[in-house]
Amino acid sequence: MIREITRAPLAAPARRPVPAAQEALMYPPDHSDLSEARVQMLARRRRSLAILAGGSMLFVLLALVMGGVLWLLAAPFLIGLAGYTWFLRSQALNDRARRETRQARAASRRPSGYDATTEFGRFEQAPESIVRIDDDDIELHSMDTIDLTGLYSEEQEPETVVRRAS
Repeated sequence: MIREITRAPLAAPARRPVPAAQEALMYPPDHSDLSEARVQMLARRRRSLAILAGGSMLFVLLALVMGGVLWLLAAPFLIGLAGYTWFLRSQALNDRARRETRQARAASRRPSGYDATTEFGRFEQAPESIVRIDDDDIELHSMDTIDLTGLYSEEQEPETVVRRAS
C-alpha cells in the first residue's frame, strides 16, 4: 500500500536580521566632506589602535604560552590600549557634543518658516498700477498672446523719414 505524504506548504523564509558588522558595510559613511587634516588624523588613530591591539594580543599570547618576563612586555601594551580606547571614547563624546551645539546654533540662526497668509494687509494696500494676473484662471487659457512691448515705453520717438538708396 502506497501512502501519499502531503506536506503543508512551507512559509516563505523571513528575512534574517543583518549583523551590525555587516550592516556597517552596507551603508558606508560618506567621507567626501572631510578635510584632509581630519582624514590624516583618523588614519593615524586607526593605525595607532591597530598597533596597540596587535601588540597586546601578541604579547598576551606569548606571555600565556611562555610566561615569566613577557608579562612585563604585555602590560604596557594592555595599559596603552585601555588608555587609548578611553581617550578615543572621550574624543568621540566631545565631537558629538560639539556637533550638536553647532547644529543647534545653526538652527537658531536659520530663519524659521512663517505663515504668508497672516499678513494680508501688506497685499491689500497694493497700488492701483499693479496688474493682477491669474494664470490658473480658465477664462485666460483661450486668449491669444498679445505683444505689449511697445505699450510701456513712455517716450514716443518722433517718426523720422527713412531714405532708401535705389
